[in-house]
Amino acid sequence: MTQTKTQMIKKLAVYLIGVYFTAFAIAISKMTPLGISPNSSLPNELSLILNVNLGFVTACVFASFVFIQWILLGKDFKLINFVQVLLAILYGYFVNSAVALVNRILPPCDTYPLQLIYTLVSALILGAAIKVYMTPKLMALPAEGLAKAVAQRFKLPFPTAKNICDITIVSISVILSLVYFGKLYGIREGTIIHAFLVGRAVKWSDKLFGRKLEQFVFK
Repeated sequence: MTQTKTQMIKKLAVYLIGVYFTAFAIAISKMTPLGISPNSSLPNELSLILNVNLGFVTACVFASFVFIQWILLGKDFKLINFVQVLLAILYGYFVNSAVALVNRILPPCDTYPLQLIYTLVSALILGAAIKVYMTPKLMALPAEGLAKAVAQRFKLPFPTAKNICDITIVSISVILSLVYFGKLYGIREGTIIHAFLVGRAVKWSDKLFGRKLEQFVFK
């Protein structure tokens, strides 16, 4: 049975809202010096090194993840997955607009307790947003697409592949930071908080509103 036009509109709306709020969460964590989520640690580090806005660098890095998927999967790579390149560009725009928005509506966090609060709020919103954008079961963001490609190529469980990708991305970011700045800059306890809390926030969000959201999208 083909899905109705209304159902497709609902899927796209929920998907884009979820994707935007992942960018919103990243923008909140960007306001602090404590570090952001593992997925965005490499774009963030490169943006600091190159002094280029985070959205542009995020789009470039996420687009490169798509081509890495292509290399990993070879003939098993589906051409439809190149749509992720367009998604990377859209996501970069979302990041820049979210950064501008939070800088306008949120007060500066110039004390450590407030920085910690911003980091925790960011991780919780990010987990909820991931749950929202994954519910319609449309295209994965390139970072998750890369983890899926690693899982498929090396026949690993997805959570294991995701951990491997996150650790690799953070490790590259740490090396770049140490080489360029001579210290950890942009990667601190906030990155660890995100790594620990986001997955749990996805599960909490599933229990809190997952069933109602699925009923809205699919019925």
